[in-house]
Amino acid sequence: MIKTVSLELAKQLKEAGFPQETAFSWVKPKEAMEYVLWHERQLTSDEVKDWDDIAAPTAEEILDELPWKIEKIWKAPNGNEIKDWYLEIYKHDFDKKIGNSDKWNIVYSEGQVNWIHLSDQSLAEAAGKMYIYLKKQGLLKGEDPSASSGQGGRE
Repeated sequence: MIKTVSLELAKQLKEAGFPQETAFSWVKPKEAMEYVLWHERQLTSDEVKDWDDIAAPTAEEILDELPWKIEKIWKAPNGNEIKDWYLEIYKHDFDKKIGNSDKWNIVYSEGQVNWIHLSDQSLAEAAGKMYIYLKKQGLLKGEDPSASSGQGGRE
């Protein structure tokens, strides 16, 4: 079964500037009360021009937008400089102590230290949350992090 983000997260991703060309979309026909999930609809643009249409990306589509490495320099309390945070994705139960049992974990870390760690039962939801976080910090590909609240560089 293909899993996409929820309608709520899809709206947040759209607001954050996530690309709207995805295989699935949450659509609401002009007269409808609710959104429905559609896969690569085959109606003409005239038939859907008045429909509300929000991309519903899969985990793979979101992960394609995340950097595999963030080049960010941070000074540790001991004075060491830490840089080059790498993307990690895992699902297992060793995190029971912090409530992440059986959840997908999307992490940027350098070695043993997790600097950014988000999780969810759904990989697509976890990846979507990470996209929004990185966007707010100016750490996505092609962004200038000095122009946002984030510091340092990225790939």
